Amino acid sequence: MGVRKIGGRFYVYFNWKGNRLQTVTSAVNEAEAKKIERAVKTAFNIYRFDHLEPKALEVTLKIFETKGWKLPHELTTPEPEKELTLFQGIKDYLDAGERNRTVRKVFAINRIVEYFGDGTPMEDITVLSVRKYRDHRLAQGVSNGTVNIEVSTLSGIFRVQLEKRTLEFNPCSMVSRLPETQRDVYISWDQFQQMLEVAGWLRPIIKILYFTGMRPSEVFDLDWKEVDFGRRMIVLPPARTKEGKNANQKWLREKRVPMRKEVYDLLWNMRRQDGDNVVRLNGPVFTHEGRPVTRDTKRKCWARIIRLTGLVGCQMRDFRRTFKTNLAWSGVDRTIRNAIVGHSSHIPVEDRYIHLTDERLLEAWTT
Repeated sequence: MGVRKIGGRFYVYFNWKGNRLQTVTSAVNEAEAKKIERAVKTAFNIYRFDHLEPKALEVTLKIFETKGWKLPHELTTPEPEKELTLFQGIKDYLDAGERNRTVRKVFAINRIVEYFGDGTPMEDITVLSVRKYRDHRLAQGVSNGTVNIEVSTLSGIFRVQLEKRTLEFNPCSMVSRLPETQRDVYISWDQFQQMLEVAGWLRPIIKILYFTGMRPSEVFDLDWKEVDFGRRMIVLPPARTKEGKNANQKWLREKRVPMRKEVYDLLWNMRRQDGDNVVRLNGPVFTHEGRPVTRDTKRKCWARIIRLTGLVGCQMRDFRRTFKTNLAWSGVDRTIRNAIVGHSSHIPVEDRYIHLTDERLLEAWTT
């Protein structure tokens, strides 16, 4: 080992693990070259390089490059951390659970991306920018309720990152919810009959909505294995209901919807495929032209019904309000009403401890 001057430049050389290591230095005199040589040799012997001064570190890097050896981790330049974009945040949000992939939330995500752009760093989305987004949507004529859903969805995207500790602040938490107008729409029997006359392929769905109070998504996604003709019940597992998808829900139970004769007969006759002798035991109850019913198809067909009946402002979810109103007017006990309709929040504590048999539900509804 030692120092050698060649052509006015100082070289250091030494042996390490059977390898002769030699390279030029930027030393200006022999004393400095010897200092570099000692530092580099010591670093190789202990195989630690993070303490070296710049000129010794330069020699070390040249040795690794000349030999073609892989640099130790302390000599590698760390890759810059990738910015967390809204696109990645949305991906993590959708992967976090099925409840984040509902049609309504996907629609909200599309509106969020249209405004912010999926390449926007999430750290650049501030409280002010969320408020500007809210004002932008209101200026487009969107209802307060829809805007609240979209801001809530954006908040959920941030919340996932807070749980992953990739972000420290959720700007949506500083944006207050907009007041929502309480809908007070009731579908009369005559209006229901008007809808049936022009409903087309939606006719059976509208009948089930009217006579069961189920959510539209629960009906459109109904599977034959959820229809229990023996019990005269439609039985939905928690994962298929809004209350089951509520992350704050402490009590999970299947939702039982009694089938009146109108619904029972309708589904019983639909059970056979194209009128043949094949009885369907599973698979979707409702399709459109042999394919799953899309959100766009639902929207267009419902808009046609409203246009032909003149029932402007009426929504599919109004069947649910109408159903519960009919139950109340018929004197059905509140506990039974809540059990049939189902609610994702604000369930009275006593309702959770009351046992309701199938017979009790059927009796209350059929009478």
